[in-house]
Amino acid sequence: MRNEFERLGHNPLAFHLKCLTDKTEDGKKELFDLIKREIEAREWFVFCESPEAKKSPNVALEHSYILNSGKDKIWSIDMTQDINSILYNVKKICTSIEVFISYSHKDHELIKPLINTLVEKDYSVWTEENIKPSSKSFVEQISDAISTCSKRGFYIIVISDNSTDSMYVKNELDFAYANGATIIPIVLGSPHISTDILFYISRYQYISVDLLNIDYDLVINKIETTVKNKIRNT
Repeated sequence: MRNEFERLGHNPLAFHLKCLTDKTEDGKKELFDLIKREIEAREWFVFCESPEAKKSPNVALEHSYILNSGKDKIWSIDMTQDINSILYNVKKICTSIEVFISYSHKDHELIKPLINTLVEKDYSVWTEENIKPSSKSFVEQISDAISTCSKRGFYIIVISDNSTDSMYVKNELDFAYANGATIIPIVLGSPHISTDILFYISRYQYISVDLLNIDYDLVINKIETTVKNKIRNT
């Protein structure tokens, strides 16, 4: 399962500490103190359910600590399922944390705090600027990223005086809409929104951002709420 997370571009923490022991009281405390620090530093958790996990006092302790710490992005995977079902669930988790942000390069410095905050919360953030050299063309990679984020993740369009004139942004929005993306429109300042952009975003609630006091908390909260609803529904 860990290998599948890594194959999909994520960095799960799974470890076995040979240098520590739970055979002594001091060892138990040292081990659990380390585990607590690791839990506190993370946002996403996957609980591997199995008969062995139910018997493990350490797993029960970790699970209880996660819940009591107020962590609320917790997935469960039944490890008694067949391998294809397990891998499908891993992929479903990964696509729930994929975010594509479409914006004008001229607005990069304004958008940077939003990107940084999402990365800090362990979201996988796609923009045109982090597309790496590949055997696929730039357009193909952008299309793949938007398609992935459209399935179960999120597509954010940043609407500004700069982006409303960008054909790249309009094309990306068109592709995201066609793929059934959950679209989150962010409006920077008070730009004139062209009719072709309005066609795609009219049924979504805009999030307005004051250029004199930029605060992306509403964007983060909307994404977090949607993800938590997905987890509960699953």
